[in-house]
Amino acid sequence: MTEILLGIQDAFTLTNTIIIFAGVTLGIIVGAIPVLNAPMAIAIAVPRTDYMSRLSALAFLISVNRGG
Repeated sequence: MTEILLGIQDAFTLTNTIIIFAGVTLGIIVGAIPVLNAPMAIAIAVPRTDYMSRLSALAFLISVNRGG
């Protein structure tokens, strides 16, 4: 049970929350363009995740997908 609580605590830090908000915003912007869709938004966003931590990069890509 403590592992689950520690995982939730790591997932909802201020940095990750801001990254999730940025990913959803990017996904909405790219999804609003008629020719582009969510998989293309993920392809555009993948190079931006090179210097992020694994958790932040995964949260960013998932939020881009959901925003699209």
